[in-house]
Amino acid sequence: MERRTRRSEQEWQQIIDEQSRSGQPIQAYCESKSIGVASFYQWRRRLRGRHPAMKPSEGAFIEMGQLPSAGAVNDANTWTITLDLGDGVRLVLQRG
Repeated sequence: MERRTRRSEQEWQQIIDEQSRSGQPIQAYCESKSIGVASFYQWRRRLRGRHPAMKPSEGAFIEMGQLPSAGAVNDANTWTITLDLGDGVRLVLQRG
C-alpha cells in the first residue's frame, strides 16, 4: 500500500505556483511529481480564497504602453505578446 504524503499549505502553494510556471498541463505535472490530481485541484480551490494573488481581480488593468499604429507596419513595428493564463493555456497576440 502506498503511503500518502502530508503537505503544508505553504508546500501546496509552492506546488501550485510551480505547475503554473511550468506550462505543463495539470495532469502531466501531477503525474511527474506523484501528486494526486484531485488533491491538486482541491488545494488550488482552497488556497484561492486565502491568497489575494490567486484571486481574479475585478477591473484589473496592466499598462502595456502604446502599440504602433495600424498604418505603420514594417520590421520595426512587429510585436508578439504572450499571456500565460495557467493550466497550460497561453494566449499569443502577434503583429507583423
